[in-house]
Amino acid sequence: QGAQWAHDNVLYRGSNSDEQEQDNELERFDYSNKDGIEAESIIGGAIFEGDLDITHPIGYGMANRPIASHRNTLIAFERPENPWATVIQISDNPLLSGFASTENQAVLAGKASVIAERHGQGSVILFSDNPNFRAYFFGTNKLFMNSLFFSKGFDRSR
Repeated sequence: QGAQWAHDNVLYRGSNSDEQEQDNELERFDYSNKDGIEAESIIGGAIFEGDLDITHPIGYGMANRPIASHRNTLIAFERPENPWATVIQISDNPLLSGFASTENQAVLAGKASVIAERHGQGSVILFSDNPNFRAYFFGTNKLFMNSLFFSKGFDRSR
């Protein structure tokens, strides 16, 4: 959630100005249908595939472009104007394991899940997924370590 805040308020402030406002009409549902209805609108835990730029410093040491990551949110980022900033882009058919509704998969497909940008005197590296989730997803854990050690290893877009 912190990455979403940084995306919206630091890096790309005001870039979502044409978002549509949601309808304020209230709906009512039977409680017995709660689990089924909510399952369609959330991702409780699934494995998604992304395309990793293994040439980017954040992708250092990774041998393959396809990467699996644990996802339990609908947070993902629109790809930035900087063509080198998207480290991982979510695949068009992203679900590898678990459950995510077809609608949620479509919402996330093609979006960025890791963005690395130079900003001011430093770098901002956004992860939409927790790369250290429960300390068992070691592939994405390496990306987190790279973000610490190589945060100044990439140039600002010209």
